Amino acid sequence: MRRCIFLLVTMFLVPHAFSQMNVPWDDYGRNILTGGAGISWINSQPYYLVNFSPELAFGKFGAGLDVNLRFSQDGKIRSEDFKNAYDYFRMIRYIRYGMKREPVYVRLGSLSMATLGYGLIMQWYTNRPSYEYRKIGAEFALDFGMAGVEGLYSDFDRPGVAGARGFIRPLKIGSAGDIPLLGGLETGLTVAADFHSDAGIISPPPALRDTGRITIIGADIGFPILNMPWLNSSIYLQGAKIVNFGSGTAVGIDFNVDLSGFARTGVKIERRFNGEHFIPSYFGPFYELERFQPPPHFKSKASLLVADSLSSRGIYGELRGNIIGAIEFVGALQTFDDRPGESQLHLGARLPQSVPSVYAEAAYDKTHFANFREAFTLPGSLLTAIVGYKPYPFLLLSVLYEWTFTEENGKLKRQERIEPRISFIYTFE
Repeated sequence: MRRCIFLLVTMFLVPHAFSQMNVPWDDYGRNILTGGAGISWINSQPYYLVNFSPELAFGKFGAGLDVNLRFSQDGKIRSEDFKNAYDYFRMIRYIRYGMKREPVYVRLGSLSMATLGYGLIMQWYTNRPSYEYRKIGAEFALDFGMAGVEGLYSDFDRPGVAGARGFIRPLKIGSAGDIPLLGGLETGLTVAADFHSDAGIISPPPALRDTGRITIIGADIGFPILNMPWLNSSIYLQGAKIVNFGSGTAVGIDFNVDLSGFARTGVKIERRFNGEHFIPSYFGPFYELERFQPPPHFKSKASLLVADSLSSRGIYGELRGNIIGAIEFVGALQTFDDRPGESQLHLGARLPQSVPSVYAEAAYDKTHFANFREAFTLPGSLLTAIVGYKPYPFLLLSVLYEWTFTEENGKLKRQERIEPRISFIYTFE
C-alpha cells in the first residue's frame, strides 16, 4: 500500500520525458518540464516507472535530462539501469551552446543523426541506439564564413568513435566570394576513426585477427546551382578511403523547397561507386551495434570489410519535410545494384504540437534486407513508437513500444520494451 501511495504521488509531482529517437527534430530552445509514471514491460518482466525530463534554455545555453527510475514488484530499483557511476552521468541528455547550423554550436551528451560532410564516411550516426546502450559524447560545429570545422567524439567513458571535417570556401577569400552561387563553392577534408579495442577484430579467439584502429579519410567539394527564397540546390562530389582497405566515391544533388505556410521539403539523391573492401557510410545509425558481437554468434563490422571483395554501385536517397504543420517526416534508403540483401532503411515521423489532442512519434531502422516484405520485419531492426492522447494541454496518456538491443556481459541481447504512461507537461518562459 505504501508503494502504491508513493507512485500515485510521484505521478502528480514528477514530469516525464520520452526516449530520444534517431530523428532530426529535437526541440531545443524551449523551457519545458515533461514527466510522469507508468509501467515498463521489459522482455515480459514488469517494472513500475517514474520518469523526469526537464529541458531548460538560457539564451544560447540549454540543457536536458532523461531520468528513468524503474522499480521491481518488490520495490527495488532495476539494477541494470545503474550498474556503475557512468550510468548516473548518462541521465544527462544534453548540455549545449548554440543550435545546429548556427556559427557556433557545441553539445555534450547523446548524439543523434550525426553526419560529417555529405555522409560518405559518417551518416546519421548515434551513440545511443537504445536507452541502456546510450553514451555521453560531444559534437561541435564552427563556421567562420570563409572556413570552418565540425567534429564529434562518441563516448567519454572509453575509447570510441571520433571524427572531424575541416572546410573552406576559397572564393570568399577574394572578391569572387560576392558573386552569386560561385561564392558558395566549398571543399572539405574529413578524418574519422574508431579507437575502441574491438573496432578492428576480423575473427575471434582462438584464431584472433585484429587490424587495430579503423581509420577513414576523405575529401569533398560542393557547388550551389540554385539559390532562391523558396528553392535552393547544390551538387557535390565526395570520396573516401578506409586505411588498409578500399575506397569509394559518390556524386549527388540535393534540393530544398520552402513553400511558406504549406510545406518544407528536402530531397537528396546520390550515386555511389564502391570499390572492393569499402562500405559507404561506415559509421551509421547501427554502428555501435555492428562493431563487434562475440562468440558464439560472432559478427563484426571489420569482418564485413574483409569479406567484401567485389566492387559495387548503388543509390542513396533521402526525403524529409513538414507538410502544412501537420506531419514531419524523414526517410532514407540505400540500395546496391547487385546486392539486394544489403539494403538499408531509416524512417521517422511525428505529429507536431500543432495537431491538438494527439501525440504520435516513431523511428525505424532496418539493415540487410532484400525486398519490401523484409524491410518491415523486426529481426535486424530498431523500432521506437509513441502514441498518445492529450485530454488537456498539460496531460498526456500514452503508450511507448521499443524493439532494440541492450548490452549484457559484453554481448548484445535483443530487448522488447512496452510502457503505458501518464505524463504531465508544463511549459514556461
